[in-house]
Amino acid sequence: MERVFVRNAVAAVLTVAVSSFVEAGVKTEEKTRVQLGGPLGGLLGMFGGGKAAKDGIVTTTAVVGERRLTKGGDAGQIVDLAEEKVYDLDLKKKTYTVTTFAELKQRFEEERAKAEKEAQKAREQQAQKQPGQDAEAKEFQVDFEVSRTAEKREIAGHEARLVILRATVHEKGRSVQQAGGLLFRNDLWLAPKLLELDELQAWNRRYAQKMAEVYGVAAGGASVQHMATLFAMYPGAPQAMQKLRAETEKVDLDGTAVSTTLILTAIKSAEQVAAAEKEGQKADTGIGGFLAKQMFKKAAGDPADPRTMLLTSAHELLRVTKDAAAADVALPSGLKPK
Repeated sequence: MERVFVRNAVAAVLTVAVSSFVEAGVKTEEKTRVQLGGPLGGLLGMFGGGKAAKDGIVTTTAVVGERRLTKGGDAGQIVDLAEEKVYDLDLKKKTYTVTTFAELKQRFEEERAKAEKEAQKAREQQAQKQPGQDAEAKEFQVDFEVSRTAEKREIAGHEARLVILRATVHEKGRSVQQAGGLLFRNDLWLAPKLLELDELQAWNRRYAQKMAEVYGVAAGGASVQHMATLFAMYPGAPQAMQKLRAETEKVDLDGTAVSTTLILTAIKSAEQVAAAEKEGQKADTGIGGFLAKQMFKKAAGDPADPRTMLLTSAHELLRVTKDAAAADVALPSGLKPK
């Protein structure tokens, strides 16, 4: 389950970044690390879970034509843009499942409707506690900025420089500190243009376009449930992701990203911080309640902290070769349909 979540979480951010290291006719090796925030991420760490996500896993990828195969640990995935199919591979159990893009879209719409219904119920309950607030009437704005730093380091044998892209989504007419919102930060380490990766961006653009048809934004092969829940909980998320990608494409980066780190942070409103502080002051009765509260507080962090890291996904290129062939993107032998 952990590896499946990690694979989905990684795929969710690949097309938001300027580059992930896969390309037609190319084999790559990269190190991927995914860290989950909030209670789930904290509890995984406390009970020994999430080790692969925390320490990172090495993934290998081959792309030939319209087909990509990625493997890491016991999991793998084939995406075929021509067939419009995704093959999820369980390399340990020697099985695979196939999902069409049309099925992904249908599943997403169903999950999104369900998530929006639950989110609406939560908003109505919140409105009863704080009358006068109409969540449905809110308009959102997205602020975007580019920072070109002087920081440099060597990656995969190339000197790279750091460029930081930020997109903040918040309620129009109110600051993010007042109304809360979402912060997308993408750290790109850019090396001089690598000719062996020229076709990489072309494949990624085609993939992003296909996923935009599925989700409405270029969200990669993300878990349907994760994307639906994110969009329902944070109505500004799709707009922020679209804005980040659109603005990123306008930026003259002048190089190839050999390492990317995408960080998604939720920022609480002033009202939410005040409510969390008030809740934290309530006394628990009994040693069991006290221990449970302390455990979950340690896992999730301080509830009164205005910032909550939802996801950090880091990818760093280790090696690239231009010798991928059709056999490198074929369904591995010995696997059977699940």
